[in-house]
Amino acid sequence: MIEMKDARLSCAGRLLFDNLSVAVSQGDTVLVTGPSGSGKTLFIRAFLGLHPLDSGYVSIDGELLVPVTRHLFAPSIAYLPQDLRIPEQQVSALVRLTYHVEAHDDMRFSRKRLLGLWDELGLDPSLFDRSTSDLSSSQLRLVLLSVVEAMGLPYVFLDEPTLGLESAYEVGRSIARMADEGRAVIVASSDARLASVCRRVIDLSPLARENDASE
Repeated sequence: MIEMKDARLSCAGRLLFDNLSVAVSQGDTVLVTGPSGSGKTLFIRAFLGLHPLDSGYVSIDGELLVPVTRHLFAPSIAYLPQDLRIPEQQVSALVRLTYHVEAHDDMRFSRKRLLGLWDELGLDPSLFDRSTSDLSSSQLRLVLLSVVEAMGLPYVFLDEPTLGLESAYEVGRSIARMADEGRAVIVASSDARLASVCRRVIDLSPLARENDASE
């Protein structure tokens, strides 16, 4: 289980959330939503130990996750960031590089498994041997989503996974498959279409915070 407890987070002097607690177990799916600037990406980064909380803590299976200990938990975490600025290279090289970063160097890459997911996501297998510069931003996002899914890690974080996509269907199917495999999936997105595939929704909009505080 991964948990954020009694969390308070502010940015540039503006409070994003306070006294927020959420626990995500294997097989669970959580959507963090809200308008632009509400703190969705910072929520994800704080959960990953990439951004410090003002107060509160994050833990995985009862062990604290903070920036200096993040490397200990990296082998169990898959992350699809919102910003996909990637140097030009072959798609095949990008995929293999993701598998062979230090935290995941014991994982075995399966092209058959990956291309099976590409079929589910509507990606042409020929993209595997092309340059990343030949891919649209939506194709690149789906390629990296397929890698996140194929790696099979227990904790998955997706930041705006439908950004630039006309349909949320393929992403929703991917989230559902990962949950069915017993993985904990945390999604940050303003795309309301993903609410139907996530079991819980956390709304970071200012109005939602005000309503929570008044209850």
